[in-house]
Amino acid sequence: MTEPFVGSEGILGIATEITLHILKTLEAICILLAYFTDIEATRQAVADIVSAVIILAGMEIMNNLCINAVERCSSH
Repeated sequence: MTEPFVGSEGILGIATEITLHILKTLEAICILLAYFTDIEATRQAVADIVSAVIILAGMEIMNNLCINAVERCSSH
């Protein structure tokens, strides 16, 4: 790290200790799309995934309004 970093409100940050965790190579890569009928079921699924220590590259939630907007834009 050759440049300083800035904390909240523009305060200069100083790293006094850095820990590096090296992860093993992934055994598999997969993409999953899941549909949930309510937000509580979605929240529970996310909690279960996190507690299972599954390494994720990303996770996002889209409600019906967002899905409809994406479909409208992708049809052009």
